[in-house]
Amino acid sequence: QPSRSPITAPPAVVQNAVDWLFPYSNESVWSEPTSPQFQAATWLGFQDENWQTHFPPNDPVKMRGRYALAVLHFACGGDLISSADECDWGDDQWKIQCTETNKHVERISFDNMGLACKLPEELGLLDELRQLRMPSNNLHGSFEFVSRLEKLNWLDLRNNSYSGPLATDWWANMRPLWILDLSHNNFSGVLPSTMAGLPTLKHLRLANNSFSGPVDILSTFPSISDIQLDHNQFSGPLVDETFLADNLLRISQLSLNDNQLTGTIPRNVLESTRLLGFNLANNLFTGSIPDASNLPRIRKIDFSNNDLSGTLPESFGRNFFELVHLDLSRNKLEGVIPWGVDGDVDNSSFRRIQTLYLDENLLTGSIPSFLLTSLPSLEAFSVSGNLLDGTLPQRMTDSLELLNLGACRNITGTIPEELPPKLEYLLLNCNKGLTGTVPSSLSTLLNLKLLRLDGTSVQGKVDEAVCELVMGDAEETTAIAPMPTNYLVARDPVDCICCSECYEQATCDSCRLKGKIRLGNEEFY
Repeated sequence: QPSRSPITAPPAVVQNAVDWLFPYSNESVWSEPTSPQFQAATWLGFQDENWQTHFPPNDPVKMRGRYALAVLHFACGGDLISSADECDWGDDQWKIQCTETNKHVERISFDNMGLACKLPEELGLLDELRQLRMPSNNLHGSFEFVSRLEKLNWLDLRNNSYSGPLATDWWANMRPLWILDLSHNNFSGVLPSTMAGLPTLKHLRLANNSFSGPVDILSTFPSISDIQLDHNQFSGPLVDETFLADNLLRISQLSLNDNQLTGTIPRNVLESTRLLGFNLANNLFTGSIPDASNLPRIRKIDFSNNDLSGTLPESFGRNFFELVHLDLSRNKLEGVIPWGVDGDVDNSSFRRIQTLYLDENLLTGSIPSFLLTSLPSLEAFSVSGNLLDGTLPQRMTDSLELLNLGACRNITGTIPEELPPKLEYLLLNCNKGLTGTVPSSLSTLLNLKLLRLDGTSVQGKVDEAVCELVMGDAEETTAIAPMPTNYLVARDPVDCICCSECYEQATCDSCRLKGKIRLGNEEFY
């Protein structure tokens, strides 16, 4: 492989290359022999047999592209260049693809290569470049050259080290862009108004940055279908009836969670027939959750940790037949749980549901037993911190991995002898109406990580085998403040040698679950 240290070459050979390449780089780089541009010209003129064979070039576009890639090599490191045609450079990680007809560079994909550099402006010489994908490196600085790539349709610089605001003068020449992914960097400032109206933009992914200001610009993209702006500092309302009004037949993914957005949830978005995921969690939304009657493809809804009020929409239990995840926890929702009271799983939104979280609201009434007994895919059911009542079912769906009825206060009945075999988290704490004895079958739950019986009237002894299950793999269980490092909690009259109380002389209020529990790829509070 060619050296990336300064190359010593006969002056005449270098001068020929520099003379031809001189217009394509900043004039100042040619007086610095250690610059990536000078090193690239030296390598081309002195060591590159391909350049020497085709110089002077009969295809200037192709040779400019070769020079641009050589500059990238000397600027960022890696084992990229050789005397082979540049279309044959790379390997499974360094991927360069060219057009079939004239062999001009069309795609660059350098994923997770450890590149720690500023991408050189010479990449703007790649006239035919349509895809530039360099995620998961340590790239930084500016990338102004993209404004010269008039055929670029895919720009992926996610998970790098870029910072500062986006430039305002790049976007006029980027009309073909259809995927823009700058997520997981440290960009800041407002989205420039000059981005507005990009005609072919379908996927806008700016998550996990520090962008701020309003998101009104989203309604200006006529082809947009995938919006991921979560984990930023966007603020202001989403104007009902106008937000994405012209895109509702196309929008499939809308992730605005973990920002500072206000106002009410736009009713029109909940009428988008192509919508797959809608996430507004961890914002400042108020008002009620709009009814929705036409979301046949929706798979995930997360409105958790806002300031929403009113009742649970009945339509959520009827019209979302592909729904997998529903999280409405940590709001001010009241009334009863209206879903599943007719017991008809075939016509229920929840026939494919896996996770259902309604924690920390003001819900009252009974928990429909249908939700715990008849949903074949249900993995997590959590309604802690409400004012719910009802009897604990004696038979629950076998797929259940998490059951959290903690701090509901009014759950009655006994713990069933036969529990779901995959159960990892069983939280029944602070329900005084729970009676009976500790079932011996607890010791057969090989995946059990957390058991809470404190604040109940359950009696008996927890088998020592359960202690070994719950305490044996503490590192895989997220610590739950203010509980100690063991995860089995019971109080008299339950006898357990490995139990501990979350507080001395604990009350139901102080025993409410705090912190996060992880279940697969999901987290709940």
